[in-house]
Amino acid sequence: MMKVLQRIGLGLVFTASLCSIHIIAQSPTGNDQDAGTPSSQSTGAAAKQDNPPPESTSQTPEPQYVPALDGTGLIALDTPKPFQLLVGGTVSGGWDSNPEDLTGGESTGVYAVSPYVGVQASGSRTQFLFQYQPTITRYTSYSAETMQTMSAKLLGNLSPRVNWSLGFHGSHGEDSVRLLAPADSTAVGDQAGITPTSAAYLENAGTVTDLQGEASLHFNRSQRDAFDVHLTNSFDRVEGLNQSDAVATMNLAYSRNLSPALAILGYQQTSYYYYGPLKCTTFGVGAGFNWQPRQSTFLSVKAGPQLDTPSCGTRQGLSYSVKLATKLTGSSQIYFLAERQPVTAYLGPGLWQDGVSGGYQRQLTTTNTITIDAGFVTSTTLTNLSSYTGGYFDSSYVHSFRRGLSTACTFRSFVGSSNGANFNRNVALVSLTWTPNAHPISQ
Repeated sequence: MMKVLQRIGLGLVFTASLCSIHIIAQSPTGNDQDAGTPSSQSTGAAAKQDNPPPESTSQTPEPQYVPALDGTGLIALDTPKPFQLLVGGTVSGGWDSNPEDLTGGESTGVYAVSPYVGVQASGSRTQFLFQYQPTITRYTSYSAETMQTMSAKLLGNLSPRVNWSLGFHGSHGEDSVRLLAPADSTAVGDQAGITPTSAAYLENAGTVTDLQGEASLHFNRSQRDAFDVHLTNSFDRVEGLNQSDAVATMNLAYSRNLSPALAILGYQQTSYYYYGPLKCTTFGVGAGFNWQPRQSTFLSVKAGPQLDTPSCGTRQGLSYSVKLATKLTGSSQIYFLAERQPVTAYLGPGLWQDGVSGGYQRQLTTTNTITIDAGFVTSTTLTNLSSYTGGYFDSSYVHSFRRGLSTACTFRSFVGSSNGANFNRNVALVSLTWTPNAHPISQ
């Protein structure tokens, strides 16, 4: 525990040191009305009025947000808008302690370029978003590496009562580049939070192909009652470990609004695992609630037992999910995630992964923001291999200029163990990011 605290403290000190050099790049006065939004997380919530939800108990689907691949937060898909081309990019330079995770590997200078392009369009009944971002790296002591990432989301209304969505996320390239690219994020209320799986990092994984698809259907049975069907399927190919895994999950849920701020729900969850010759299924049920007592506070809790088939090793598990986001003051906010869910195919072969993540953001001025994110994940395998345990830490200072231009000082760290081998990797970067058409809830 002391080593982890020391690592976090060093990260904060190192980030502050980098940013002391960066002070000469300060833009004009923070009262500039054209200044860009300064954070890689969601400050859209901080700008909202802290009012209670509307006085209505009618059932509506949750707002649809998609994480922006360029790390600028969330993109809202719940309002019609015409065709829009999204462009931008990031240029970074800094230091990497051991990019290829070699025993006794030397540290090196690193440079990265991440162009970003997307398309967002919507009509009266459909909304569409496509994003693509490669991360191209160069090292002073190692060979160049690249990671390609793309995502797509399609929403539609069959009728005033029925909504559907389709989603896809894919990446291919050297796994070590993920520490230089924007971290995986998810919507926590209307904040962007780093997922616990951001702490998943396999030593010497080599080239990784990750494909994830999802489909959802939402039906309002009445003003208070709704049914949801959610299907997900993920596939991973880890060439460095000669490993291919897949996990599919189906979730059926019923929810009822008890008040404008509180909804209760019950669900049934089935997961199917495919690890080479091993095929395994788990079944479970659970209950939970969504509570939003005010606009800036969101809490979701779900939990229930899972029963595994004999091919899984006759284990019994508990599946749960907790999401919390709240604004502390007009300039600061936090989020927290905790979960025990079917393991991602990336960490297979295994049944369950336990993870927590959280973050704090404070807007110092209209143009300066600091963020701190941390995550931890563990997974027990089904074979004789050791369990996976990993931790992730990120601290950033962001300064925004005009017209979507911002610069950041960042320190990131991975630490953990897999298959009996311990590893750690640290990265310090200074980045320049351009997002000329920032999204409504992107910051």
